[in-house]
Amino acid sequence: MLFKEKKWLILRKFNKCFRYIDYLLTLDNDNFMEKWKTKIYPSELSLISDDKSDQDVNFLDLHLEIKNQVLSYSLFDKRDNFNFPIVNFPNLDGNIPTSQSYNVFTSQLIRYARGCLHVQDFYDRVKILTIKLMNQAFKLCHLQKTYSKFLINRHVILAKYGPNIETHLSKIIT
Repeated sequence: MLFKEKKWLILRKFNKCFRYIDYLLTLDNDNFMEKWKTKIYPSELSLISDDKSDQDVNFLDLHLEIKNQVLSYSLFDKRDNFNFPIVNFPNLDGNIPTSQSYNVFTSQLIRYARGCLHVQDFYDRVKILTIKLMNQAFKLCHLQKTYSKFLINRHVILAKYGPNIETHLSKIIT
């Protein structure tokens, strides 16, 4: 309809809208979604925003924030706000292969490096994960070895944190 009517201004406002299953993110939309949502989605579907503001939102596992017209991102996990413990990683007290379990640590390090724009966010996530894994019978010496391999093998995704990142990151796991 809008395309046929050549309503390019309105269509451009939806150029930065993203949907994943039941999650919807609208960037630089100037509240056009609010006006047009009943024409886009059926009336049975209610779109409810649980964001704090249009400058500070959570989308999937990212926290997006705009300050001084600069987009910043970090990881978001709604489980961090639960008031009960979550077991979401292997416990080495069980009967599971140890060597493969340490790959969970590597995969999370990669996820954190990709999902955290600022090095402090990365530091904080790694510290929390290290403590959690040690409480689940992971050995500090094996975590340190895994971490060292991560620094060597994945240095490209760490480059955004600056040239001295390996020195600083080695202080996280002690």
